[in-house]
Amino acid sequence: MKNIKNIVLSIIIVLLFTSNLMAQNTITKPFTIKAGYQQTDLHGDGIDFLSVNGETEAFNSFLIGIEYHSEISKFISFKHELNFNINGAKVTLKDDDNGEYQSTLRMNSLQLQPLNVTFRVKGFQIYAGPYASALLDAKINRKDELGNTYKDKSIFGKPDEETEQNKYLQKTDFGATAGVLFELNKTISLGVRYNHGIVPIFDNTTEQKSIKIYN
Repeated sequence: MKNIKNIVLSIIIVLLFTSNLMAQNTITKPFTIKAGYQQTDLHGDGIDFLSVNGETEAFNSFLIGIEYHSEISKFISFKHELNFNINGAKVTLKDDDNGEYQSTLRMNSLQLQPLNVTFRVKGFQIYAGPYASALLDAKINRKDELGNTYKDKSIFGKPDEETEQNKYLQKTDFGATAGVLFELNKTISLGVRYNHGIVPIFDNTTEQKSIKIYN
């Protein structure tokens, strides 16, 4: 498995407001609405629970969100973000009718980054902080006995389901994020971000061994 997961390469297009960092490092417009492209994947020792060959591939998707900068000093600010994320991974499934076939796990979540400590020098930023996310929806592509592909939403789970019978996705995730960003002009920025989850994404009970799959 790859060790670097959830690498987000964002070409951030500012739609309404811009956090315009002037040469004097002053944040004149702290609100930003952004959209970007990202690649996500999963990691952990329990990947073979989800993908029969124990391997996954990156899933291409996007994010959209808002952020606010709180200026602390000339070079330090706090960045607060709320993003709608589409993330997941490409996996390999297997059943008696179809054998092995490629599938995609897709998860829609709302991610809060409450406090990214940001170092700013003119148009360059480097930042790090925690994140928490809430799973809104999830589906995985499966094939029926005739080989037709359909979207199976049962992986999202229901509150009254027993985990021993039907393991399903956790509704919350926690982790850390770090990234760099460079402002090309007042409306477009180019950045790279790394997110690393620390909570297993599949629900389990205290009687079960934890399924070690992480965002």
